[in-house]
Amino acid sequence: MSAAVHSLAKSAKYKAIQEHLSNFLLRRWSKQFGIAVSGGVDSMALASLCSSSQIGSQFTGFIVDHGLRPDSSDEAAKVAEELERLRIRARILKLGWAAHGDPKTLTNFETVARTLRYQALGKACYQERIPSMLVAHHADDQAETVAVRVLSGYTGAGLRGIKDEVRFPNCEGVYGVDGSGWRDDTEPQRLSTEKGDLRIMRPLLTFSKDQLIGICRANGVRWFEDSTNTDKSLTMRNTVRSLLKSDLLPTAIGTPRLLKCSLAMRKREEIIEEAVQKVFDRTPMTLDLSIGHLTFSIDSQGASHFLPNDTHQSDIKAHFVRRVLRNVSPQTEISLQTLDQATDLMLGDLTERTGGTQETQIASVSIRRDNSIDEGSRRFSIRRQNPSSLQWNTTVPFSFQAGLESSPDSPGWSEWLLWDGRYWIRVFRDKVSADESIDVSFITPERLAIARKGLDLRQLTELRRLFRHASRHGAEWTIPVLTLRRADTVLVAALPTLGWQHPKLTDETAAMGSFTCEISYKEVAFEETETHQIVSDVNQLTS
Repeated sequence: MSAAVHSLAKSAKYKAIQEHLSNFLLRRWSKQFGIAVSGGVDSMALASLCSSSQIGSQFTGFIVDHGLRPDSSDEAAKVAEELERLRIRARILKLGWAAHGDPKTLTNFETVARTLRYQALGKACYQERIPSMLVAHHADDQAETVAVRVLSGYTGAGLRGIKDEVRFPNCEGVYGVDGSGWRDDTEPQRLSTEKGDLRIMRPLLTFSKDQLIGICRANGVRWFEDSTNTDKSLTMRNTVRSLLKSDLLPTAIGTPRLLKCSLAMRKREEIIEEAVQKVFDRTPMTLDLSIGHLTFSIDSQGASHFLPNDTHQSDIKAHFVRRVLRNVSPQTEISLQTLDQATDLMLGDLTERTGGTQETQIASVSIRRDNSIDEGSRRFSIRRQNPSSLQWNTTVPFSFQAGLESSPDSPGWSEWLLWDGRYWIRVFRDKVSADESIDVSFITPERLAIARKGLDLRQLTELRRLFRHASRHGAEWTIPVLTLRRADTVLVAALPTLGWQHPKLTDETAAMGSFTCEISYKEVAFEETETHQIVSDVNQLTS
């Protein structure tokens, strides 16, 4: 092949990759995208492609400086300089290890480093309102991931490998990153669900590392390699990477076959998810945010008549049940393998059964079936399972570290806190004394008794009305209570999901000072439609 023909072929391949990137980004177009830039050839190739894109977006390259090597800051600065040359804004994020001690002594160093890295990237995106972070994982990474999972004993869906779009990992409870921080605040008094718009996107999964090296060389882009990535003795992934590059592996487990396996599993997953979405969209649901209570109706045939009658049916049922449960469960991970009883209760053939199991517990929720059939459908309710004695006695304090100025008596907001995996809460105090603390816990009979103290008849009647709403659905001991403690004084400050606040904290002249609480429900799997209803105004609760 002549040099001219070879150059033309390279140009055509580059154009195809560039076009793929643009089409991928247009799926989730934004004015701004972030790029996670390590300085290696993969991320520098991605930065080069983004610099040449014509989609009208701005790009910010985030460089994480782990601060573990003497020259790490200098290297981060060099990477930033190269990004600026590509007309990409650069921002260096230095990790803080103080809370973990000396990183060199950590036995779980890689896990801690990964968590700190993703949290730093996620927080930076949220601060700058950048909804998507681009990461340069490629086809070689995909093959390595599948190979490692095969060696680790994974089967089925575990072999799909890396997804091209996911939420930020390792960021549970981080407001603005963990499915939160992007909701509409136009109605601050209305209890609403959170919106989480932050995603990691991987546009290069279909391209090889050699292609990315070619992009950098063709465009004169510098990169900075980490020698630890080639040390076979450090990690299983490094060993697998070395084997895949060699001729030592049989064809059956070579890179092409691994990528084919991953693609097949992803297509299977897409079929299941599409079917689940159809069932979900047709299932009437009402979610009461004030008590975390979901009611829904299933056809008396167990929805079987509109589920595909093929090999995927059992998987579709399990995925559907998990999607429903996630709207109420405090758990972030729900294993499909644990859902057999719940699936049978919700989606089995119910036409001939009036007895049998009426209720089951799974994933910290209680699922109850109403055996009466109304117009060919059966009604179910799901609520948070009553907490254990340990959970009942656990209090979680609010931190004002980020919300206060230098003086301890300054007013300020606390940090957002994800309580019980369901409610995001923060509080504001006009005065925060050194001997004061505010915490959140489950309501208990003892805490309810404290809340009633000092209330007049009208105030007591209103509290009873609100609490009766939770009791009617069996959720009275699953809602949060905020308690203010100062010296020898203990005051139940609020039942925030019910919109109740202690009268002693309703105005600035009160002896305890003024108090404000902001609360929202976690992100759920649906928006309000004719089929799906969200009860969110606590002032409309009925007795």
